[in-house]
Amino acid sequence: MNLPIQRTFEGHEIRALTINGTPWLVVTDVIRALGLVWNAASHNIIVLLEEDQCVAPIDESGQQKVHLINMYGLYTLQSRVPEGSFPETARRLLEWANSEVVPALHKRGSAACKYKLDNRTLTLLQAQVNLTGTFTHRLRSSPRRNVLSFNLKVERNESDTLFTVEPGSQRHTLTLPNEKKMHLKLADFIEEIVNGPFDPSCSADPLPLPHASRRFGTFDAEQRQQVFELICTGGTLSLDMGFDLPIQIALHRNITRNAVTTILSIGVKKPRTRCFTVAGSDTEMYEKIVESINHLAAVATPAAHAA
Repeated sequence: MNLPIQRTFEGHEIRALTINGTPWLVVTDVIRALGLVWNAASHNIIVLLEEDQCVAPIDESGQQKVHLINMYGLYTLQSRVPEGSFPETARRLLEWANSEVVPALHKRGSAACKYKLDNRTLTLLQAQVNLTGTFTHRLRSSPRRNVLSFNLKVERNESDTLFTVEPGSQRHTLTLPNEKKMHLKLADFIEEIVNGPFDPSCSADPLPLPHASRRFGTFDAEQRQQVFELICTGGTLSLDMGFDLPIQIALHRNITRNAVTTILSIGVKKPRTRCFTVAGSDTEMYEKIVESINHLAAVATPAAHAA
């Protein structure tokens, strides 16, 4: 559900939202901000072309529907406000909507459609940061799958490297000391250029973890204890080890002997799965299963993040 944002114009709260990428404002809020009363007279002022107005829900349930106008409708409304009925206020309202509301809506829309560097591009960057040359890359956004191309110029020196990122006509530079994982810092720099700085007021999602700070295959003490308990009882467990998907574990305790049949899996489209049976004491089985979990985590770790 595309919930509205709320902005203040000269002491009046005005709600706005986007529908299929087009900004819309709540008519009753606009009328109130103009100092008018919702009656027959004001209704005549907002008789607009059909494409400049609509009725749409603005709550999560979809039950609260309101009358909306787009920016063309707001311009028409501003031109119709009669003399003596705050024409200057109407002009300021139009300017305010163009300068504050529309950019805020577009910013929120872009926050929901972020460009991300995939594992293939990260792996290419890992090699390219050690070279000198110019390279072309493509970014795809999620979920709309828009495509954005950019050029990357690398000038490697003995102690540091100068990177020039050129998306379209823009030009951004970054100098980093030569170190093992500087390609991840470069990836964060590129994503911030194309997406803009993260603004929590425009997104309900948590602050995304930078590439340079991501850790894969983390297997903490609490998770290890959960695995040991699972060996004793049998059952299933999901382990969050920093990947996009958890490692799924299913253990079947053998009735006739001290052994467990183990299934480990991660991934959906191309799942990595291990199935085996181990026998021995609980401690011995635990050590073998932990070893297999760590091996699966190492295989699942993107090449660009591998130690």
